Amino acid sequence: MSNAGAPRNPAYDPFGEPMDVASVCANAKGYGESRKALLVFWALALIFLGGRIYLAAPQVDQTVARSVPAQVADLR
Repeated sequence: MSNAGAPRNPAYDPFGEPMDVASVCANAKGYGESRKALLVFWALALIFLGGRIYLAAPQVDQTVARSVPAQVADLR
Protein backbone atom coordinates (compact mmCIF):
# COMPACT_ATOMS: atom_id res chain seq x y z
CA MET A 1 0.00 0.00 0.00
CA SER A 2 1.79 3.12 -1.26
CA ASN A 3 0.70 6.72 -0.68
CA ALA A 4 3.19 8.24 -3.14
CA GLY A 5 0.44 9.85 -5.27
CA ALA A 6 -1.64 11.20 -2.38
CA PRO A 7 -1.05 14.75 -1.11
CA ARG A 8 0.64 14.95 2.28
CA ASN A 9 -1.73 17.53 3.73
CA PRO A 10 -5.03 17.28 1.88
CA ALA A 11 -7.56 20.07 2.13
CA TYR A 12 -11.30 19.45 2.21
CA ASP A 13 -14.19 21.50 0.91
CA PRO A 14 -17.31 22.12 3.06
CA PHE A 15 -18.85 18.86 1.79
CA GLY A 16 -15.87 16.77 2.90
CA GLU A 17 -14.46 16.17 -0.57
CA PRO A 18 -10.66 16.36 -0.88
CA MET A 19 -9.34 19.41 -2.73
CA ASP A 20 -6.07 20.24 -4.41
CA VAL A 21 -3.93 22.26 -1.96
CA ALA A 22 -2.73 24.59 -4.75
CA SER A 23 -6.29 25.77 -5.42
CA VAL A 24 -6.82 26.45 -1.71
CA CYS A 25 -3.69 28.59 -1.55
CA ALA A 26 -4.71 30.48 -4.68
CA ASN A 27 -8.04 31.39 -3.07
CA ALA A 28 -6.34 32.56 0.14
CA LYS A 29 -4.44 35.31 -1.73
CA GLY A 30 -7.43 37.68 -1.61
CA TYR A 31 -7.56 37.45 2.20
CA GLY A 32 -4.83 40.08 2.65
CA GLU A 33 -6.60 42.52 0.36
CA SER A 34 -9.87 42.17 2.23
CA ARG A 35 -8.08 42.66 5.56
CA LYS A 36 -6.52 45.86 4.26
CA ALA A 37 -9.90 47.14 3.06
CA LEU A 38 -11.43 46.36 6.44
CA LEU A 39 -8.60 48.14 8.22
CA VAL A 40 -9.03 51.25 6.05
CA PHE A 41 -12.79 51.21 6.62
CA TRP A 42 -12.52 51.11 10.41
CA ALA A 43 -9.70 53.68 10.46
CA LEU A 44 -11.84 56.12 8.48
CA ALA A 45 -14.88 55.36 10.64
CA LEU A 46 -12.92 56.14 13.83
CA ILE A 47 -11.46 59.32 12.33
CA PHE A 48 -14.91 60.56 11.31
CA LEU A 49 -16.37 59.64 14.69
CA GLY A 50 -13.58 61.43 16.52
CA GLY A 51 -14.03 64.48 14.33
CA ARG A 52 -17.75 64.59 14.98
CA ILE A 53 -17.22 64.30 18.73
CA TYR A 54 -14.56 67.02 18.66
CA LEU A 55 -16.65 69.39 16.56
CA ALA A 56 -19.85 68.72 18.52
CA ALA A 57 -18.32 69.82 21.84
CA PRO A 58 -20.64 72.41 23.36
CA GLN A 59 -19.29 75.94 23.39
CA VAL A 60 -19.02 77.66 26.74
CA ASP A 61 -21.73 80.26 26.92
CA GLN A 62 -20.98 83.72 28.30
CA THR A 63 -23.52 83.27 31.08
CA VAL A 64 -21.86 80.03 32.14
CA ALA A 65 -18.43 81.66 32.07
CA ARG A 66 -19.68 84.44 34.35
CA SER A 67 -21.40 82.13 36.81
CA VAL A 68 -18.41 79.82 37.41
CA PRO A 69 -16.41 82.32 39.54
CA ALA A 70 -19.53 83.02 41.60
CA GLN A 71 -20.03 79.30 42.24
CA VAL A 72 -16.38 78.91 43.22
CA ALA A 73 -16.71 81.84 45.62
CA ASP A 74 -19.78 80.17 47.18
CA LEU A 75 -17.77 77.01 47.84
CA ARG A 76 -15.17 78.95 49.83
